[in-house]
Amino acid sequence: ASAAALSASCREAGARRALSCAMAPTPGPIAALSASESGWRALYFGPNLPSEEIGYAVKKCDADALTLSIGHCLKDTTLPSELLRIRRSVGHRLPIFIGGEGVGSVRQTAVKIKAVVVDDLTAFRDQLERFMRDVADGLQ
Repeated sequence: ASAAALSASCREAGARRALSCAMAPTPGPIAALSASESGWRALYFGPNLPSEEIGYAVKKCDADALTLSIGHCLKDTTLPSELLRIRRSVGHRLPIFIGGEGVGSVRQTAVKIKAVVVDDLTAFRDQLERFMRDVADGLQ
């Protein structure tokens, strides 16, 4: 996404913003669509975005959450280090939700960065809705 397109997407007022990115091949922006169904203003930035650009987009959009979809991974040894870089870049307070069929390959790293691992779309929507309730109740 270009800086101009990013700025235009982020300026729209509305619901809480969830920034979605796909890491490794995935079937599409499913996490972004699911977040939209849960009342979020989801911004999908496509697959294989470098960790530095994900961090920049999160800050530029003032995202309230980050969703990462991990597609089928065939021994991708760079994903754990990418996740560590993303966490350092976005800070420790921003919730990161990680799902997708390749999530098993990064489960230990997800725990280390305190990300929420979701195993299916129903669990993902439930976690997003719980987060929204916790924020409304002052728990986040």
